[in-house]
Amino acid sequence: MFWDRPLRLRELDLTAIEQARSRAGELLMPLRAMGRCHEVVERLAAIQGTAMPHVDRPGLLLAAGDHGIVAEGVTAYPSAVTRTMVEVFLRGGGTCNALVRAVEGRMAVINAGVAEPIGASPTAPEVVLWVDQPVRLGTRNFLREPALTPEETAQAVELGYETARRLIRNHGLDVLAVGEMGIGNTTVASVLTAWLTGAPVEAVVGPGADLPAERLDRKRIVVYQALKRWADRVRTVRDALTYWGGLEVCAMVGAFLACGTEGVAGLVDGFISTAAAACAVQLMPGLETFLIACHESAEPGHGILLRWLGWEPLLRWGMRLGEGTGALMAIPLLRLATELHRRVWTFSQVGLTR
Repeated sequence: MFWDRPLRLRELDLTAIEQARSRAGELLMPLRAMGRCHEVVERLAAIQGTAMPHVDRPGLLLAAGDHGIVAEGVTAYPSAVTRTMVEVFLRGGGTCNALVRAVEGRMAVINAGVAEPIGASPTAPEVVLWVDQPVRLGTRNFLREPALTPEETAQAVELGYETARRLIRNHGLDVLAVGEMGIGNTTVASVLTAWLTGAPVEAVVGPGADLPAERLDRKRIVVYQALKRWADRVRTVRDALTYWGGLEVCAMVGAFLACGTEGVAGLVDGFISTAAAACAVQLMPGLETFLIACHESAEPGHGILLRWLGWEPLLRWGMRLGEGTGALMAIPLLRLATELHRRVWTFSQVGLTR
C-alpha cells in the first residue's frame, strides 16, 4: 500500500536562501522595498537550490471526482456536471485552460473518481497528461457509510503522487499548481476543516458553487452529522480521508507530497486544495516549506483553514472557482518577483554603498 513507501522530503538549500537574501539586500532600492516579493524569492531559492530562482516552467495538476454526499441535497448542481467539466478541460475550454495557456504552462488531468465515464479525449495542447484511472465511480455517501475503503484512499493518493511526479519530471516543472473539479467537494472540505481546526460547523460551511441561501442550513446539518457519525472512528488524517473521502482530494494530497519529494514548489489553490494541502502536511511534517498559499477564496472555511495553518495568501480577490485558477493567477506575480530579483542592478554596480 502507498503508506508503506518510504517517502523523503528533498532538503532545502540553506546556502541558496542566504545568498538570495544577501542579493536582496544589495538591490538598488530601499531595503526589502518590494515586501513579500523577497520572501517568495527566498522560499523558491531554498527549494530550487539556487540564489537566482525562476518560474519558467509552471504546471497544473487537476484532479476530478464525484461525491456520494450529493444525494443529501448539499449542492446546486448535479454530479453530472463533473463529467461535463472534465470533458471541457480536455478540449481546452475551461478557465483553467485559458490561464495555463496564458502562463505557457503544462497541464495534467486525472479522473480519480468521476461517477460517469468520460466521453472525450484530450485535444487541448496544454493537456500533456490525461490519466483516466478512476479508483471507483464516485465516493459513497458518508452519512450512511465510509466514503472510501482504506485501500481506495491509498490508491487515490498514489494516483495523484505518481501523476505529479510524471508531470514534474517529464516537463521539468519548477512550480506545480494543484486544483480540482468535483461537485460536492466543498462539503468534504468543510468536514475536513472542522475536524482539523475544531472550528464550529456554522463558521466553515459556505455556499460552494451557487448553493441557494435557503439550502445552506441543510449543508450545515449534513456536515455536523458527518462529524458526529464518525467521531469515534476518525483518529488520523488517513481515517479522515477514508471516512469523508474525496477521491480528487486524496489525489491532490498525493500531488502535494510529490512536490516535497521532487523538490518543486507546490502552489495551493482554494478551499479544497488547501484542505488537501493541510492533510498532506499532517502526513509529512516539513512539507509546508514547499507549499505557497496563492489566494484566499470567498468560502468562509478557507480563511479559517489558512489561519490555522499559519499561511498568508498572496491574493485576496474573492475568487471561488477552483480548478487551480487562484494558484494560476499567482504565477505571473511569482515570475515578476523572480525577475526583479535577477535583473535589478545592485548598489555596487552603480558605485554606491548602502
